[in-house]
Amino acid sequence: MRARYLHSVALVHLKRLEEAKEMAKVVLELQPGFTISGLLATNFTRPERLQMLREALHRVGLPD
Repeated sequence: MRARYLHSVALVHLKRLEEAKEMAKVVLELQPGFTISGLLATNFTRPERLQMLREALHRVGLPD
């Protein structure tokens, strides 16, 4: 699952938003209960990286 949402984030940063949104749909198909806040609550990394992840995942329409 991690590879899928990170792929979506990478596509956002490459300005390939439509592809990123398609990957986000795959994330929700594979894990219907996925939320950004749930992901970030279990991710132990630097605060600025968490903010970057949150912003990118919001842009592709994943639920908070």
